[in-house]
Amino acid sequence: MADSHYAEELAKALSVTEIPEFKDGASGYFSKPRKNLDPALFTEYQNMHQHVRSVILRTLKRFWETLGYRACDTWATVWLAGSGASYQWAGDRGHGDGDLDVLMGIDWPTLYQTNPRWSGVGPNDITTHMDNELRHLLWPRTAHTTFGARTYELTYFINKNSSDIRDINPYAAYNVTDDAWTVRPDPTTAHDQDPGDAQWYAAISRDLEAAITVRAAVTQILTDLPHLSPGPHRTTALRRLRTQVAYGVGFMDEIHGNRHRAFERPLGKGYWDFNNWRWQADKRNGVVGVLAAIERAHKDATEAAQTASHGGALATADELTLRAVMTYRGTQ
Repeated sequence: MADSHYAEELAKALSVTEIPEFKDGASGYFSKPRKNLDPALFTEYQNMHQHVRSVILRTLKRFWETLGYRACDTWATVWLAGSGASYQWAGDRGHGDGDLDVLMGIDWPTLYQTNPRWSGVGPNDITTHMDNELRHLLWPRTAHTTFGARTYELTYFINKNSSDIRDINPYAAYNVTDDAWTVRPDPTTAHDQDPGDAQWYAAISRDLEAAITVRAAVTQILTDLPHLSPGPHRTTALRRLRTQVAYGVGFMDEIHGNRHRAFERPLGKGYWDFNNWRWQADKRNGVVGVLAAIERAHKDATEAAQTASHGGALATADELTLRAVMTYRGTQ
């Protein structure tokens, strides 16, 4: 992919991308907890409504069966985790829908036994492949799922680090498979107290300052580009645009990637970990929204440039490795 081709596609993608204002950020993390769990999901006795449980399980099972996975009931444990299973279910997240995060733990020996086509492929590669399938093929169909009078953005993930969700220090987790709580939210330790101290707030102030600089630079370059004819000045402007976007994408990777560490034992402290707090605070101050918009434009530009040059988006190194292994297995 030629840099110049990507840069032109990047300018196009950004020109039609709405980069939000920082004032539009929101995070339910800092909201005041309710006295009850979400009544659209749970009964007054804190059991999940059976129709909700049925939709979550049936949707996933049918999806996997369509893709050729066998006996998924025997190797996948399904949890509802995060704020949707807590007392902060009604917090402002910047959009009208609720957020439901469904995580699956995989019993790898049973998966290999019932799905021999995956024999010889490592759990990390399978997890990456399955998460890509979920993200690109299932999420668009579950992005506006209705339970009761509420609409939810229902997303499914593989719990990459462990088959037991307790290993990622969740602050709430309902075992949808077994219809029972694994980690029951505790109303006596309601998360309405901001754990941030002066150092933490100084850190997100630096995040905000950096994101403001990136957004301003990208906006200014996009304003200037239509007035620049092909030549050295336009080339320089496009190079500056690539640099700013690369920084924004790397910045987003750092904030989001570090958040995962908050839920990794033995060092992660879960909900109260700085890396989770930083992610939530940067959602509230608008940093995450701005960087996410820039990241989407980068991905769109990359795919457009690859399609123009190669007839389609190029596979990642992980995807190529997985294809090679599966092709080899198919010849045995």
